[in-house]
Amino acid sequence: MKQAKVLSCSLLLLLPAALGLAACSTTSKGSHSEAIRQQGNIRAARTLSDSVGVLVTAVTYMDSSLMSISDPINRAYHDDSIAGSAWSYSPYIELASADLQKIGQGFDVARLKMETAPGGIRISGRLINTQAVSYEMAAFNFIAGLASEGFTVPSLPAGGSADFSVLLQGINPDSVRYGQIRYLRATMNYNPPRD
Repeated sequence: MKQAKVLSCSLLLLLPAALGLAACSTTSKGSHSEAIRQQGNIRAARTLSDSVGVLVTAVTYMDSSLMSISDPINRAYHDDSIAGSAWSYSPYIELASADLQKIGQGFDVARLKMETAPGGIRISGRLINTQAVSYEMAAFNFIAGLASEGFTVPSLPAGGSADFSVLLQGINPDSVRYGQIRYLRATMNYNPPRD
């Protein structure tokens, strides 16, 4: 993005100098047809200069827009106070990885397996609760490619884990490698340790 901005700014700075040279050359001795041709070149250079100016404005606007979008996403991902809200950021996970992967909102996933199933793919694994809060009837949404399917984990104790399995219909296993698991809602239970 910054390279495009620097390149377009450089072109914008060079064009006025080119316009000046073209204007000077039209006043020198030469045929009338050459003067007309050079005036056409000047118009073309001005049009190009205007276009580059619009490009610089567009690139600057896009750069500032992306920055304004990425800040709230980064803050939301690292802010635990929005846990359980309707909107939350969930990082993409590799669907066939046995490694521990963060899915956001205080949950991790491990031992993922992707298998071909009739009409789609079945993804199973272990969901891990990294929080000091127990969850009952925890609802999640699994998204991969254009498919999305909800699933529920009956019990996720504080610091504990549970197996899950979800069938995604209409997905070719060769066409999808990454997906997301989004926490939707649950009944939370916080039991402080007794003295």
